Amino acid sequence: MDTARREAIPPHVRSNACAAREVLACLPALRPRRVPPGLAESLCAVVPPTVRIEFQCPPETAPEIIAALLEAGHQVFEGAVPPEAQVFFDRSRGFRLPEWSAIPDAFGAATKLIWSRAATFVLVRGTPAGVEDNPANDFVIVRLAENPHLRLSVPKSLGVLAIGQPIALLGRHDFRFGMDTPLLECVAICNDKKGISHV
Repeated sequence: MDTARREAIPPHVRSNACAAREVLACLPALRPRRVPPGLAESLCAVVPPTVRIEFQCPPETAPEIIAALLEAGHQVFEGAVPPEAQVFFDRSRGFRLPEWSAIPDAFGAATKLIWSRAATFVLVRGTPAGVEDNPANDFVIVRLAENPHLRLSVPKSLGVLAIGQPIALLGRHDFRFGMDTPLLECVAICNDKKGISHV
């Protein structure tokens, strides 16, 4: 299987990937046919195992895709993306998919994309220990027993969270609030049996 995944990446790209220290993959949500299936798995098969792959997606990306990337150990950011999927290695070499054609001024293109980031995503697992419900708001604030300092803003449209019932949430951290702000916006509830519920 790893051999097939490696061969999905052209040889001239593999040579860059094997020596990469950082990898950025931009996935446009509106043109999925231009993203080769299994791209994340193929990249994992060619980059060093110690290298974490960063994915950048637009706001309209399906929560299922984001959650799957996070579950696989990748980091996911929300930000601007080009019309077609692009992959950068160390910001110095970039390729446009699905042809894997070289991107001129890869450093400038990658830097511009990174500076457009608006948020990062995390999967949070825990047990709701308290819920603050203001009738005037369309969301509730949830506190988890495992991390009493963290607050989760959960839209009421996602349903009622049961106190004491373990849960997994897909959280979005808006960079406008600063990295030290212990507040996450819940964009989806992940349930192994029922799938993902999102706004």
